[in-house]
Amino acid sequence: MMFNKILIIVDETIDVHNYTQVAQAISLHANPADDIVFGKGPLDVLDHAASKLAFGGKMGIDATPKMDEELTLKLNKTQIVDRNKTNQFFEALANENININNSFIDKAISFMVCSIKKQKPDTVKNLAEKIFSHPNFAIKFVLFVDDTVAVADIFMTLWVAMNNMDPERDKIILKDEFKTTLFLDGTAKKADIDYFKRDWPNAVLSSEETIKRIDSIWQTLEIGDFIGITIVKIFPIGKK
Repeated sequence: MMFNKILIIVDETIDVHNYTQVAQAISLHANPADDIVFGKGPLDVLDHAASKLAFGGKMGIDATPKMDEELTLKLNKTQIVDRNKTNQFFEALANENININNSFIDKAISFMVCSIKKQKPDTVKNLAEKIFSHPNFAIKFVLFVDDTVAVADIFMTLWVAMNNMDPERDKIILKDEFKTTLFLDGTAKKADIDYFKRDWPNAVLSSEETIKRIDSIWQTLEIGDFIGITIVKIFPIGKK
């Protein structure tokens, strides 16, 4: 457990093996400004995102129901996402060169993924501030990844982002009187843009032929249930 980078705490009513339930609990009960703890500790020696070898940031999320004394926002226990206003927010970002997967909102999950092309320092910070300042924005958690990541494939997106991220270093928490949002930078870190000093490896991927071969014999391998890729509709900015 000491190598874990992200720990999520839910109450006994949540099935921790049901990712949708866990994500909904985070969306409903976690206030990014108050219910997330950051620290540092040992990491796997193969974690290339750590600023130092085998040592880096960790994040703990309290997604349990809160007592009234624990609530600080003037809103109720959750930020309400209005689908119509959210769509207006996406249209307002039409000039940004990003793709967005916001399909989670329809499942009461206050989370979206943005794929971006970093070309200069503070790209993530500046975009986070612009997104947060929009009057129709109310999402609690936003993840940035590189434009080479297919954000429609959420399992692959999260795998890439978790490998690319030091939660303590790569966080931006913004808040005002009515909302609070955690922005996480899951992009690859570069020496000239992010001032990252360690070597950054290329992703190692299986060929399409190998993937199809393993998929075809998966049921005979007796190593667990097959998890297929679910393709969801994404919303490129500026397009319907």
